[in-house]
Amino acid sequence: MMTRNDDSNPSYDDRAALANAHRDAVFVSIHIASTGAVATARTYFYRFASSLPEVAGTDASAAPIPAAGGPVLWEEAQESYVEASKRFADILELELAQRFPGSAATPSPAAVRELRSVALPAVAVEISNIIATDARTWTTMAPPLATAIGRTVQAFRSAGAAGGD
Repeated sequence: MMTRNDDSNPSYDDRAALANAHRDAVFVSIHIASTGAVATARTYFYRFASSLPEVAGTDASAAPIPAAGGPVLWEEAQESYVEASKRFADILELELAQRFPGSAATPSPAAVRELRSVALPAVAVEISNIIATDARTWTTMAPPLATAIGRTVQAFRSAGAAGGD
């Protein structure tokens, strides 16, 4: 499901609310930049200041789910999914590095605002191409990006990392 498919600009909270209405899903926010290396891709997962030591680990357990019926602060919704988001980002960054030479081999933790209120495994992907002078250059990056995301979702689901069926 797309949260934005034109020049409209829904708020981060509106996007998070739409994503949070779906269970057993993942959230991928895609950004296009005109800076950075030519035809590279970078993956980010949300990092809370309180979770800095935990994020560095490689715990393979499923993401903790808040207690049934327990309140979750909107600005902390991602906190229960940081480990799952990192695992998703790890898989995605490897897929992207295979398709976009020069891309990083590991994702980066960052306080990406649109991820903070998402109560699902969530990542942001930034693709960049400093030599892009027309839309066709950007559209050539779409198929390998879509393939990388699709393969990542499949691998993530197969591993049961999202806590779904």
